[in-house]
Amino acid sequence: MRINLSLKTKKNSLLPFNYEYAISAWIYKTLAKADVNFATWLHDKGYQSDNDYRHFKLFTYSKIQPYKPYKVLPKKGILIETGMAKLTLSFLIDKAMQDFVIGIFQSQVLNISTRNGWIAFEITAIELLPELDFTSIMRFRARSPIFMSKKYATKDQALYIAPDDKDYKELLINNLIEKAKTLNQDIPVSLTDFKALSSPKSQLLHINNIQIRAYRYDFLIIASPELLRIGYYAGFGGKNSSLGLGFCEVID
Repeated sequence: MRINLSLKTKKNSLLPFNYEYAISAWIYKTLAKADVNFATWLHDKGYQSDNDYRHFKLFTYSKIQPYKPYKVLPKKGILIETGMAKLTLSFLIDKAMQDFVIGIFQSQVLNISTRNGWIAFEITAIELLPELDFTSIMRFRARSPIFMSKKYATKDQALYIAPDDKDYKELLINNLIEKAKTLNQDIPVSLTDFKALSSPKSQLLHINNIQIRAYRYDFLIIASPELLRIGYYAGFGGKNSSLGLGFCEVID
């Protein structure tokens, strides 16, 4: 499911550039108000694959999208002149859980720390977006960067890779397969392919004093509709729940 949250704050509020981790923490906190055991399990463990070492939270989220007019102030943040914005949350859950999740986020307040205090967003409305029809060939646009990494051949370190890396396609699709395994889904993977449709735009991100690199681009992917549904709702690539990475929209 995907839900659009209508946000309201004071006019001319300054939103810092790096706020994604605050949204992740807010989602866990909001879930904990309704079901502390579930929220704790999701945060600490999450869905586990058969390999017994991969854990996924199976949700992601968009950037905060301010209504026009707004200004991007270098080295400072985004000036939300109208005080109005939108945020989309994306969860890979059963339809039976949709009303429960919508109810959790009703009338909540999203607080984001700034240099001078806090910017508080009031949730004024929630819109449930319609379920998509997934096919085996689809095109997506990465609204937030997609993160993929692999280990160096001779070092115990991660190498952040771009879509033109020779291993990128295999790693991206295997990431979807591992997510499917956590749901005990037997998904056919005999026909898969991936192709970037635009020049990837690199973005450097900061998390816990560590810098990582991810890429925003349009792409075509061929896989089972079930795998593409997982990518759409849970996010493509890694760092979906912690930084909102891999949040993509379908393009015609």
